[in-house]
Amino acid sequence: MNCAPPLAPSSSASTVPTPTWKPRARRQRNANALQKAKRQVEEKQKELKAINIALADTPENIIRKLKNIKKQKLDEATARKHAEDANRKLKKENKEQKGELESLAELKAQAASLLASYRELREWADGVADKLDDSEAAPVADAKLLSSIETLTEGADARQEERVAATA
Repeated sequence: MNCAPPLAPSSSASTVPTPTWKPRARRQRNANALQKAKRQVEEKQKELKAINIALADTPENIIRKLKNIKKQKLDEATARKHAEDANRKLKKENKEQKGELESLAELKAQAASLLASYRELREWADGVADKLDDSEAAPVADAKLLSSIETLTEGADARQEERVAATA
């Protein structure tokens, strides 16, 4: 089919042929543009499909997500169990240390009373020795040992007060 407008009859015997290359070129350009547009649409559809696949909740993705959640729960439960075990262990050690501290406090009190009794006995023995001239001198205790016992009992009092304040 010829798309060119009909030519007016001319007086000359030869007619000028209609230009056929222009409609073909136009059709070729339209076909190329259509193919280019189709390719662009296909590329966009591929991009959208890739995005949908990445975001889609396919059965495989759901199973993978459930496995990850289950693993996280197991890890959290294991960590919680370890923390509770460590907490129990620390409480037990704390209880044992408090028991030892109480027994040491009793020993300290006994040592302090024994030291006071010893000093009184020493004073009495020195007084009796002064009154009796013929008696032998009473044995002398190590002054350094006595002073170290005194400092230990005084220092233990201060440490015990600090510990009691810290645990309260």
